[in-house]
Amino acid sequence: MTAERITSTSLAAMKRRGERIACLTCYDAAFARLLEAAGVEVLLVGDSLGMVLQGQPTTVPVQLEHMVYHSGCVSRTAEWALVIADMPFLSYATEERALRAAERLMGEGGASMVKLEGGAELADTVCRLTRFGAPVCAHLGLLPQSIHQLGGYRYQGKDDAGAARHSASWARSSGTPCSVSISRGHPVRTASRRDPGRCPPSPRPLTPPAPRQRSRWTRRSPG
Repeated sequence: MTAERITSTSLAAMKRRGERIACLTCYDAAFARLLEAAGVEVLLVGDSLGMVLQGQPTTVPVQLEHMVYHSGCVSRTAEWALVIADMPFLSYATEERALRAAERLMGEGGASMVKLEGGAELADTVCRLTRFGAPVCAHLGLLPQSIHQLGGYRYQGKDDAGAARHSASWARSSGTPCSVSISRGHPVRTASRRDPGRCPPSPRPLTPPAPRQRSRWTRRSPG
């Protein structure tokens, strides 16, 4: 039995129904198989591969060629999960560069969506990408590609001024045609300001999603 392929529209439908969406980072074919067998709907090919696989101190040195290669490893293996590929450092510094990067990540790498770090300042870039058929995931809050500007991996929006900036950036990005928005590295109260109906005051226990299909692997008895 083949599971229905996850798309940006099916993610929106899951959100409307109040369903939880599992998204995990994935860099290669082996983990793509494992995560799909566990029922994970979204596979994120993150530029964190620079730190996890390459031993880099930050994500800044990761090149577009690296992202295209690993996106291809995941997308060629994934049968139904949605594959999102990170756009690496400065690959979307201009709208033209963003279009070329998205062309490679989706055309060569097989990704179904691209992710970029930033909010209001990238509204025009997001609109340009979606106008030409590239779904976009916005990444707000703690931005690893701006680590040298931030001075470290620190929580964002801890004070009232920071929380107000985060909320304003989220509101602006919500007005763009982003298919998905991810926010990380900020207190729960900051998230509650932007979406009080969907952010619980304290973390709730998560239950693993039901597998969508059986793993194609079988365990053999030793001997």
